[in-house]
Amino acid sequence: MKQILSILLTILLGTVALSAQTWLITTADQVADGSSGTFAGVGPGDTVWLSAGVRDCLLLKNFHGAPGQPVVFANHGGQVILDTDYHYGIDLRFSSHIKFVGIPGNGYDYGIFIRRVGGGGSVGLSANNLSTNVEISHVEITQTGFAGLMAKTEPNCTYPATLRGNFIQYNTRVHDCYIHDVPGEGMYIGSSFYNGQHISGCGTLLPPVLEGVYVYHNRIEHTGYDGIQVSSAVKDCYIYDNYVKDCSYLQQTGQMSGIIIGGGTKADCYANTIIDPYGTGILLFGKGGTRIFNNVIIRAAQRYAPGDPDKREHGIFVSDKTGDASTFYGIYQNTIIQSKSDGIRINSDVHFRVEVFNNAIVDPGAYTVYENDQTSRTGQDAFVFITDPNVTPVVLSGNQYHRTLSSAGFVNPGADDYRPDSGSPLIDAGIDLSAYGIVTDHDGFQRPNGSGYDVGAYEHYSDYVDLYIQNLSITPQIADPGETLTVSGQAGNRGDLDVSTDYRLKVYLSDNISVSEDDRLLENRAYIRFAAGATENFSGYQYTLPDTIHTGTWYLLFFLDADQSIPEINEDNNLAWVPLTILPASYPDLYLRNLSVTPAFLSTGETFSLSVVAGNRGNAPVELYYEVMIALSKDTIYSPDDFTLERFDHNPYPAGYQEVLNRGGYRIPPETSPGDWYLIMIMDFNRVVDESDETNNTAIAPLQVQTAASVDEMNWLTEPFIFQGVRSLGSYSVGIDFRIRHECHIMIRVSDLNGRVIVEQTDYQGSPGSMSIKVNLPAAGIYLIQANSLNYRDSYKFVIL
Repeated sequence: MKQILSILLTILLGTVALSAQTWLITTADQVADGSSGTFAGVGPGDTVWLSAGVRDCLLLKNFHGAPGQPVVFANHGGQVILDTDYHYGIDLRFSSHIKFVGIPGNGYDYGIFIRRVGGGGSVGLSANNLSTNVEISHVEITQTGFAGLMAKTEPNCTYPATLRGNFIQYNTRVHDCYIHDVPGEGMYIGSSFYNGQHISGCGTLLPPVLEGVYVYHNRIEHTGYDGIQVSSAVKDCYIYDNYVKDCSYLQQTGQMSGIIIGGGTKADCYANTIIDPYGTGILLFGKGGTRIFNNVIIRAAQRYAPGDPDKREHGIFVSDKTGDASTFYGIYQNTIIQSKSDGIRINSDVHFRVEVFNNAIVDPGAYTVYENDQTSRTGQDAFVFITDPNVTPVVLSGNQYHRTLSSAGFVNPGADDYRPDSGSPLIDAGIDLSAYGIVTDHDGFQRPNGSGYDVGAYEHYSDYVDLYIQNLSITPQIADPGETLTVSGQAGNRGDLDVSTDYRLKVYLSDNISVSEDDRLLENRAYIRFAAGATENFSGYQYTLPDTIHTGTWYLLFFLDADQSIPEINEDNNLAWVPLTILPASYPDLYLRNLSVTPAFLSTGETFSLSVVAGNRGNAPVELYYEVMIALSKDTIYSPDDFTLERFDHNPYPAGYQEVLNRGGYRIPPETSPGDWYLIMIMDFNRVVDESDETNNTAIAPLQVQTAASVDEMNWLTEPFIFQGVRSLGSYSVGIDFRIRHECHIMIRVSDLNGRVIVEQTDYQGSPGSMSIKVNLPAAGIYLIQANSLNYRDSYKFVIL
């Protein structure tokens, strides 16, 4: 909740200015507003941490970074898990230049896990209401009421800023996310009503457009509607290297595709893998200039109405829903396997050039249908179906059509490996597309490899080695000078040729992510000889940090075949890195112990006090104010559902300091049920202090609540509470009357408006009926009188003239 020590994992969070500050959102916070309250000071380059643990929904609004200096939201201290019955998991509104990242850790790849959003029509993570320049990565989303992730602003006639021409959503980036088991779209980016949306009471409104959309390295599985939908993205849209499987399981007409390039979108859609969608693999409805290339689409709609050939779904379906930028569509270098109906189908509303080059289309389901339907169509039309050749100029070149998997010559169709095997007719059979900028294949390997371009998404390579190292993790991620680190990861050989000689693995400690002569070499070992296709998961590699290492962000660099003694097809995947943060050699350590409650047996409404030992046993002072939270819980673990009795800012402690804290006036809430309860006290509740030990900040004391026999009543009889004081011996003497119901002990306290106690009478014996007390006050003014009995508390302000 206040500023904390800046600990930035630069590889995920990016470069941050030295003046940047960091903040914390606790698991109890459900709203964070960058324009007011606690987070009003958040600015460009700052990091806002989300405290680890299970939490309810979170609304983020009015946060603004700057170009190159985003406001970063990231998990802190472990994985953040959202579980809510609300209509969103995380909602970002009215914000700009935001980077939202779930930092991976030991045991989890996604630092932010939205595991359930129970509200009807709910969305896991949404960026809306004029939010722009937003990047989202390393988030897992599942079990929502509707979509997994949404990024768009809806038009509103009462809010002109939301209309086209008044707002553009720039630079939307979604990458390295895992979205699965959601009943709507996996990703819903941009409005699907590019040509206008009719809204009751407003007429037809044009939604804002998007410029700069990058959707890549995501994994989308088992969605009810489309896997990925991008619409109204008029410029610089790239959808690539995504894995999409089992989408559109609800089989809702109009919502069935792996990837949909919606109205108004001009995109490059490439190197995606789409497996077993219930609908069409890729739907193209966007602007001219859109290109679809190097994609692998496997068994599109095989499970959709298998006995009804009139319910058609295809590998790629092309239709012009936009009506402008009528230039060309490009369908290049795709591998399309066993679609239910056609491999590629081009609708009659496309009136401009469609280029279909170097595609490998195998065993489309409509082949036999067209052969036997007594129309002019033949089975050959199922490979590329042109609805009306008279209105759509289609250029076909370099494609191959096969009726069987075996005739295409793939490496291993049974394992869905559709790379061309040695001797495949796909090899070197395509046309040269270098002029189109297509110079790599689905896996990033160079085209061509041989005398010509191979047909389909893959270029054939044989007799090659491809060593790689990936998935590094480190324990601990935040360490001290001299501490020992433990690293695990994965290495292997993706090639089809064995590695038969030794090579070197070198491990460096570096302040950046590239190897240089200034880096410290931690290890130089001979590494194992990898057979073709072999993989090794390694763990337990240990390295001790130097005692003299300076604080900040560092990286462990693992460089496989560091001397480049092994010729490889791809040398770019031999280096992997993992970030770590070095703490100062000295740090504080706040702690609590020996918490006690007086009395330990209480009735509902009764007040109690506490005593606890608190201090800082670290070798560095605490330099910030921090929050202390006191709550009443049915168990020994704090949760947001517990009764919060007090939250207050505490003064910093010097190194080695200890004191006994005594606090009182806490009241058992009237709704507290009888039985065993626990008082929980947490020091540094908002986690603003970086400590050597975060596990000793909580103290717990048992107490027992019993039902009160009766309820006291206090009725103040002296009205109005304005007195002409009687001055005597330098003070004012005032009598105040009240009435109580039964005999009890009463505490009377009078204080000024600054909270300074003027008079305090404890254990005042009261009897049923009217009572009067006399207080002596030092001067005229406004005072607060407070009376506490066993089950009742009341207070009034009064004035001395």
